[in-house]
Amino acid sequence: MTRSAPDLELLAIDIINTGPERWLPQGDSFMVFAALQQSGGTQRGVYFGYVAGQYPALPLDSGEYARVRVEIDSSQWADVHAGPYELHASLIDLGMHCADPLQVELTEQVIRQHLPRHHFPGPPPPPV
Repeated sequence: MTRSAPDLELLAIDIINTGPERWLPQGDSFMVFAALQQSGGTQRGVYFGYVAGQYPALPLDSGEYARVRVEIDSSQWADVHAGPYELHASLIDLGMHCADPLQVELTEQVIRQHLPRHHFPGPPPPPV
């Protein structure tokens, strides 16, 4: 992903081992979720769920990195409006957050593309 023209379908971050020794996962995953926040607004939480074994973390030698996909919780799209937003990524298992959020400009078209495509039917009508 680039910061100058981010593609919201291909969001990724680099997890870099900046320590002097090899890092070994202790049952951790490299699951990364992102929260959309209006520029200057309050950061909201994200909803997520996963099955153990997905996004397994890999050992990283000093200076080595792993590029991992960033997931945006689909329920966030119903509450956003066109305009400037910040995308805050969090590496869930390791409790790490990106220091610098990604600045994105959301358009009505981008928002429509990310809204859930299938609407679940409501409850049946009451009996007559």
